[in-house]
Amino acid sequence: MDFTLVQLEHFVAVATAGSMTRAAEELHLSQSAISASLTKLERSLQADLFVRAPARPIVLSPAGRQFLADARNLLRVAREVNERGRGIGSHGALTIGCFLPLAPVCVPQAVAAARRAGSDTVIRTIEGTTTELQRSLHTGECELVVSYQLSALADLEFAEVGQVHPHAIVAPDHPVAGRSSVTLQELAQYPWVMYSPEHPTQQLMEFMFLHEGVSPPVSTPIAGYETMRGLVAAGEGFALLTVRPASNVTFTGLPVVPVELRGEPIPLRLGLFTLPGSTTTRRARDFSVHLRAVLAGLVARDRAARRRAGLTGPDGPSDEPMTAIE
Repeated sequence: MDFTLVQLEHFVAVATAGSMTRAAEELHLSQSAISASLTKLERSLQADLFVRAPARPIVLSPAGRQFLADARNLLRVAREVNERGRGIGSHGALTIGCFLPLAPVCVPQAVAAARRAGSDTVIRTIEGTTTELQRSLHTGECELVVSYQLSALADLEFAEVGQVHPHAIVAPDHPVAGRSSVTLQELAQYPWVMYSPEHPTQQLMEFMFLHEGVSPPVSTPIAGYETMRGLVAAGEGFALLTVRPASNVTFTGLPVVPVELRGEPIPLRLGLFTLPGSTTTRRARDFSVHLRAVLAGLVARDRAARRRAGLTGPDGPSDEPMTAIE
């Protein structure tokens, strides 16, 4: 078969974007150039990869869906060969994606563990929202993603490590700071330092209030995780978080106090994501061992905090065994 890697890149870009126009914009090429490239690829394969119809979105044909996983694998292998040719370590480089709030508590520990185990793989990290991470996997920018299982990642292969529960943080002088647990009804009377409305975990937090029959309190949206913790420490209100850092001291030097949620907080499934039907590289499988160990530590920390607050039983995290990525 006579096709090029550039043609494969164009095909994967259009299949991922679902639009030749959007793919052309992302690749900084003209739509006519993308169209011509795809036409040559289809002639080489002697198959129609897309179903084209006037005034209708472009969609993959059955042959296109079948070829997509192969195209992604070929592009990944090509990148690996290129990296080895440029001498990037005996084990090459690995790019992983990590959900923004999880990255600071997951990536450094996993990298340190890999180094102690003798790995010289260069670890690169893409930190982003679930939508950005999904796109990075589909375009081949990264090979695996660390995140909670949220709706934007529904079409990916998921290896669950465990479940963690949302909890509240408050300033030391907040009225609920001396308590081990609190309900959402009780928190609703205080100001809420919250994520921006489009943030995926923010939507979950608002749903929890509504599920409990409580109107979410209104506050100013904050984009950054540490900015949120800093405002809470400064006495601007409470926040609801899913990540439990090792220290309760913020970047400002002021502390926050974690308080568990009593009732039915919705647990989040935590784990690793890959593309369905893809074959992960050896270095990705090796590094996923260290990532799973770090995530298991976060699950254990969540379980211990809720146990100290007397919240055990049905509210507790899942005890299902971890699933490895193959």
